[in-house]
Amino acid sequence: MTQTQGYWELETRKHGSRRRQILTVGNVLITLLLPYVTIRNENNEKEKNNKYEHQGFCPFLKWLGMEEGITPLAWSTIAKYGAIASSFEAACTTLIDWGINISLKRIERLTYRFGQIGINLRKSKLESLKNNNLMPENTLQGQRVVIAVDGGRSKIRINKSDDKNEKTNRYGFDGIWVEPKLLTIYVVDEQGKKIKNNEIPITNDGTYHGHKPFLEILEMSERKSRN
Repeated sequence: MTQTQGYWELETRKHGSRRRQILTVGNVLITLLLPYVTIRNENNEKEKNNKYEHQGFCPFLKWLGMEEGITPLAWSTIAKYGAIASSFEAACTTLIDWGINISLKRIERLTYRFGQIGINLRKSKLESLKNNNLMPENTLQGQRVVIAVDGGRSKIRINKSDDKNEKTNRYGFDGIWVEPKLLTIYVVDEQGKKIKNNEIPITNDGTYHGHKPFLEILEMSERKSRN
């Protein structure tokens, strides 16, 4: 409860307990009985009498980053193959080999949700950079650092909002080529070989926007990692 106070609003109240199932690698479901809180306005009788009271969260799961009912390892594995596979169907087949058997819609939702969390985290750090209060992590202090920048070509899909196919009942899309700008920051040893360990993480980032947003990401990543 204490660790999640930052997420609470003035109307947040304790509301008993809920049974929640957590999916782990191996397709094992663990059932937990956890404290639950709701966000509601007690002065509004209309809201008190409807299903609004069920809108809330389990502080324990929020603290651990498992609000989606899945462990971080399982979620990152789903997002990985959801992103690099040729389709979500192909990702589903691969994930079954990992012992993760979930629906295509859930794979798609968790993959996009995982990516959005990363984008939100980057936006928060860029905002801290603009306000000159970005806290350094000192992970690159005293190290030999390589900053690599690259580009390329990537085809993205822009959905149409006014061109619905009468047979499929779906909207069309335009496939256009754009240039992603990619950034990698890593550390090498005295022989120039990349150092791979948990203490010195490798930074991978990029954007489809122009060079100015890319330079902001580069500055943010460099400042965050140095003393």
